[in-house]
Amino acid sequence: MSEQQSFDYYVHTPITETSDGVNDALNEISSNLQRATLSPAFPTYSVEPKRVYNGLTLYADGTNWDPGEGAGLYTYHSGSWRLLSSDEKAEQKYVAAGYGSIRQSVSTPITIDAGWTTIPFDTSVLAVPKNVEQNIANNSLRPLVEGIVVISAEFTLAHNESNQGRVLNVRGHNLDDNVSTGTIPYAVARNQPGSNVSLQVMATIDADRVGDSYVIQVQAGSGSFSGVSVEYANFLMYYISEDLS
Repeated sequence: MSEQQSFDYYVHTPITETSDGVNDALNEISSNLQRATLSPAFPTYSVEPKRVYNGLTLYADGTNWDPGEGAGLYTYHSGSWRLLSSDEKAEQKYVAAGYGSIRQSVSTPITIDAGWTTIPFDTSVLAVPKNVEQNIANNSLRPLVEGIVVISAEFTLAHNESNQGRVLNVRGHNLDDNVSTGTIPYAVARNQPGSNVSLQVMATIDADRVGDSYVIQVQAGSGSFSGVSVEYANFLMYYISEDLS
């Protein structure tokens, strides 16, 4: 009688979306992976390894050994280290929101001549600005983080009429490094007792310009202006959001 062989076997039951607990388990795994920090998953190096090859990935401590962009996860490719991610850059994937505004609500005399005159402001518009300091003391707005900002202003000037046309120059200006955002000329027609002026420009706020004071200034481009007063003015600054990844 021939020996009879026996086999162990099992029936495979496909997992479906309705399987109890499966989706919850997968979601938990996904969440855990997303929360995982970079450094425990890869070896941390305080010196550059002697043997390198394309695809080698490791975590540099950024202090004793900095491959170029501080602490972070790097991969080696074609003779150089390339940053994949860092804790700081992960937190700053997007430009921080920022906004602030000041205004002048009382008629205030000013002088407009060949020199540049700063438009005065007397009131902080926002009770809680964000990443922009509203500095009434020197009529400025101060960006507090890096990024691209929009500088926007509108104001109404009263002045004596003139039988000739005139030009009024307007600019946004950085008081700390004495750099302007560019001069915009406004034509003032003859026999006009006032001017409504608006300005909107963009400026790059790099590390060197964080905290600098930006103001709005006017100048007589041609002709003369007398009996000038600021009847109303509003000045605002806000950041343009962008993906940094």
